[in-house]
Amino acid sequence: MRGLRVWSGFSLIETLGRILQRLRSTGDFELDYEVIPGNSGIQVLMTAHKVALCNVGRSILTATGRSLAGDFPNNADTIVFMQPAVPAPDTVGGHNDVHWTLYAGMPDDMLLSGRLLEIVGGLEQVRKEALDGKGWIVEAMLTQKGAHGS
Repeated sequence: MRGLRVWSGFSLIETLGRILQRLRSTGDFELDYEVIPGNSGIQVLMTAHKVALCNVGRSILTATGRSLAGDFPNNADTIVFMQPAVPAPDTVGGHNDVHWTLYAGMPDDMLLSGRLLEIVGGLEQVRKEALDGKGWIVEAMLTQKGAHGS
């Protein structure tokens, strides 16, 4: 028996599921796996920054940082960005407060908060250093409509 431990929100990101399906369909070996529930990176992000994911009666959009173009979408009050989690400042209103985490819940996790326009340069630098050091990053970011100007 061999094992692989994966740090991720299995139900939130389909990449691992696709890899397992491909292995199962193309391999000449038995493949079984178990998904053990835990806290997702989004849950850790919200808890670490002491913010709520959603206000009563409000909508949530989960997206990647590169998937949105233009201004804050009309159909969302809160956006949680995942891999890559840093959108262009003009995408979601650069004056909005954002809450960001890298390696959420791990011993070397990093947290940053502030207005996106003011911290985006620092975020990019931290991301580059982390990627250069580890070769991989796992991150999440939250912003909400109406936070300082959107």
